[in-house]
Amino acid sequence: MQIITLPYGPLSSNMFIISYDGGCIIVDPSVDPDVVAAGFEGFERDRVRAVLITHAHFDHIYCAGKWQELLGDVPFIMSDTDRALLADPRSNCSSMTGRGEPYTMVTRDVDSLPELFGDDPYINIRAIPTPGHTSGSVTFEVTDKGSGETVLFSGDTVFMGSVGRTDFPTGNLSEMMESIDIFKRYPVNTAIYPGHGPATNVGTEIKINPYF
Repeated sequence: MQIITLPYGPLSSNMFIISYDGGCIIVDPSVDPDVVAAGFEGFERDRVRAVLITHAHFDHIYCAGKWQELLGDVPFIMSDTDRALLADPRSNCSSMTGRGEPYTMVTRDVDSLPELFGDDPYINIRAIPTPGHTSGSVTFEVTDKGSGETVLFSGDTVFMGSVGRTDFPTGNLSEMMESIDIFKRYPVNTAIYPGHGPATNVGTEIKINPYF
């Protein structure tokens, strides 16, 4: 399993490409498909099996419409709890840019992940509800069945040394602290790939993150 980080979206949001023997998966489609195709040799859109969305803020779904048009029937997976945020520029935070934008892409709830990946011989994906930044924020737990490696894509729940803001619509500090407790249950060497900034791991956050 190879993880490519693309910090080119608005607000330097991280988009990730998970490449593995069975195909590839996009996490948080914030980067234009043309940028990906031009800058990353070997990327093949026909290998994309799913697009995962950690939460419904504009900077993480900035190019979702372009990706959906390009990928056709490839499923876009996001918690139904966050769907109401898509159409409201204030709730999806695009109003902060001075040009609020509703988002209309079609998504499937995270409950569909077992149907999509339950029989995959190479990889397992679970959506862990981690509300706090938004009520529908999820962390995607991805496990390579060959090596046993598990990594976490935390969206804006956990950053290196910090956590996401809780003062946006549907944010909640108490829920955020409960979500942080979930991360502390993982082995200390478990990698965390956040929605902004560098990758980290559980052990590092226990040592340096005041919210842990």
